[in-house]
Amino acid sequence: MKVCIKLLGELRQYLPECGKFNQCKLNIPTGSTLQKILSQLKVPDDQDFIVLLNGDLMQKQEYASIIPGSGDEIIIFSPIKGG
Repeated sequence: MKVCIKLLGELRQYLPECGKFNQCKLNIPTGSTLQKILSQLKVPDDQDFIVLLNGDLMQKQEYASIIPGSGDEIIIFSPIKGG
C-alpha cells in the first residue's frame, strides 16, 4: 500500500529516492507501524522530530501501535526551537 510521506526542514535528507523536493508516495507493507516506517526512512531515534498523521499529532509512545492506512499522509518535521 502507499502512503504520502513529507519530510520538512533538515529531515528532508531522509527522503527516499522516490521523493521530489520534500515528499514521496512510499510503498509500505500492509500493517506497517509508524515505528517501522520511521525505521525504513532511517530517521535517527535520537533526533527530535514531530509526526503528524493526517494532521493529527502522534505521541512517540504510540509509534509502535499506530498503523497508517493506504493513502494516509505522514508529515515529519523538527520542533521549532527559539531562545
